[in-house]
Amino acid sequence: MLDTLTYVEKLKEAGFTEKQAKVQVEATALLVQENLASKTDIEVVKHEIDLVKHEIEVVKHEIDLVKRDIKQLEASTKQDIKELEVGLRRDIKEMETALKHDIKEMQLKFDGKFTLLHWMLGVTIAGVLSLVLKAFVI
Repeated sequence: MLDTLTYVEKLKEAGFTEKQAKVQVEATALLVQENLASKTDIEVVKHEIDLVKHEIEVVKHEIDLVKRDIKQLEASTKQDIKELEVGLRRDIKEMETALKHDIKEMQLKFDGKFTLLHWMLGVTIAGVLSLVLKAFVI
């Protein structure tokens, strides 16, 4: 702290009157007292710093937990996507097989109708030819 007696003596040696020196020392002492931190102030600040450090550690731990959760979700999502892919490939294969079957059925129906049409056309042509021949033969 400030040694006020020594300070008053030095001011008096510099030419200050006793009254001027005391007023100057009182003003300086008040200024120092208001602006310097006490041991208690320093302890309070240290305690607050320790609290902030603790809060930082808590947040770091929470961040680590969130990172772990994200990794687990990522792995789970990858597994879900793989299962979806397998299911979609199976569904596509089943649809492909069903479409091939449907196409084969339609082709058989078409072939049957084409054969019937072929016979009907043949009978019609034979009928027309017989009528034409009959018309010329008579």
